[in-house]
Amino acid sequence: MVTSYDLLRRDEALYADRKFYACILDEAQAIKNHTTQKYKAVCRVNSRVRFALTGTPVENRLGELWSIFSFLMPGYLPPYKSFCTRFEKPIVQENDPTAVRRLNQLTGPFILRRMKAEVLKELPPKTENIYRIELEEEQRKLYLAAVLDAREKLKAAKPEDKMAVFAVLMRLREICCDPHLIADNWEGGSAKLDACTELVTSAVESGHRILLFSQFTSMLDLLAKRLDEAGISHFTLQGSTPKPVRAELVRRFNGGEVSVFLISLRAGGTGLNLTAADIVIHYDPWWNVAAQNQATDRAYRIGQQNPVQVYKLIAQDTIEEKIVALQQAKQSLAETVTGQRRRRDPVDEAGRAAGVVGGAGTMNFAIFARPVVTIYDLTETTKESDAGVISTIGDEGLYGQVCQVRTAPGGVTAEGVTLPEEMAEVVSFYGYHGYVFASELQFCGEAELRSYLAAEWVMAGRATDVLTLPKVQGVRLLELERGALLRRLDGITQSTLTRQLRELEADGFLHREVYPEVPPRVEYTLTAMGESFLPVLNHMLLWSETHLCPPDYVNPYQDGGCSPLPGDDA
Repeated sequence: MVTSYDLLRRDEALYADRKFYACILDEAQAIKNHTTQKYKAVCRVNSRVRFALTGTPVENRLGELWSIFSFLMPGYLPPYKSFCTRFEKPIVQENDPTAVRRLNQLTGPFILRRMKAEVLKELPPKTENIYRIELEEEQRKLYLAAVLDAREKLKAAKPEDKMAVFAVLMRLREICCDPHLIADNWEGGSAKLDACTELVTSAVESGHRILLFSQFTSMLDLLAKRLDEAGISHFTLQGSTPKPVRAELVRRFNGGEVSVFLISLRAGGTGLNLTAADIVIHYDPWWNVAAQNQATDRAYRIGQQNPVQVYKLIAQDTIEEKIVALQQAKQSLAETVTGQRRRRDPVDEAGRAAGVVGGAGTMNFAIFARPVVTIYDLTETTKESDAGVISTIGDEGLYGQVCQVRTAPGGVTAEGVTLPEEMAEVVSFYGYHGYVFASELQFCGEAELRSYLAAEWVMAGRATDVLTLPKVQGVRLLELERGALLRRLDGITQSTLTRQLRELEADGFLHREVYPEVPPRVEYTLTAMGESFLPVLNHMLLWSETHLCPPDYVNPYQDGGCSPLPGDDA
């Protein structure tokens, strides 16, 4: 017999006198709350054997795991209040490893977990990207004003008034998405909407199909309007969309009729097969990371033939970053209590033993501190053969690029090789593994690294392996990461930059090239007319420096310098 949770709850009396050999729950997180009628109805089913299938046994609280085990093995775990005292509080609040170990010993023998990468090896890779977006100036002012207002409202609210807290948080989230959600007469811009439009446009021009999720149906309406203006075809699925219409939209999207599918997270986060898409965009974060992951799996599932890129758009320095941090904490909790926390790489373990990686404040990263740094395949720089001396040079790194330090100078690698005191084992940011002289590296911790990457003039991106190319003339060695140009042009917003570039393209000064890559990449180059304007522009700059600039003015684009490394005085 097959039924749904809602029907089981409604028809509970029909099952009262029936006996089953097995009761199998799919999406067992549906009974995560032991106080609900749904949970109680499921527990009353009379069966000899019970199974619970779920990819998210813990979504928000550790007590959710207790609810599932209470169905599977009534009385096996301590009563709920005792369970919270013995396990939930020490694990969640105190990070007690003893409590974690005791809980794993109790539940581990009855948990069989298989990750998608283990059972669906034929699936292509999936890459997740957090795309942080700085609010525009007027949008930032509105957000800060809302924060001050929120503080006053929360001070006046009673402790039990949860709706007041919810309303305050909702307002802040809406401003991050687009101020039009709270103010119809808003005349300013939306940094996130502009960034999302640019991302979607670039992806569509590169031949990709997109799923775009949002919590707010009103935001989906704004996105639909923006896509219409850009001439991008799309469908929209919301909670009000009838089931027959949903099925038809899914069929038409998978058939290639449109490029973008706008979907409400709650309405379309489960139960849909949309493998025609290879890019998933989460416009705004939700408190429950499991719900977002399930939405991503509408595309990343059996039948997907292409690598999948996932973009999570986050408004920088806002409540959205707090939501992401909460998501990560919940994910960590789930992995801890199910005993499935990722095993450390043996190479990483070797690095930890050498005292370079692991732990707060340790120097587990490095930055290439020379114009060109050699990455050797072997710890020795050369080797002998019948033909004479053969170089073991494997690759190169350029000034300012980042690498992960796997084994410290003088440490022991996972293969048992003791490194010379002057050489470290590293993995470059584009995945090349090798050995580098320590004198050519500047070691740094995660905090220093984040500060460095956020600085102006930083050129971070993928590098071309010039050693594998017969000719290097004309090869583009670096590409700027998304947002790097904005950091270099301090004070310009994303929407202003995009508008100016498009105007210069329309006027014939720039050529716009869209590359069929994931993630989407767009490159602007000067046209012949643009090149012809450079002498005029140089005369204008000279005149400005002579007549308008102060005596101590230094042109930042003529110094040829690189971004200072962490710890440098420059």
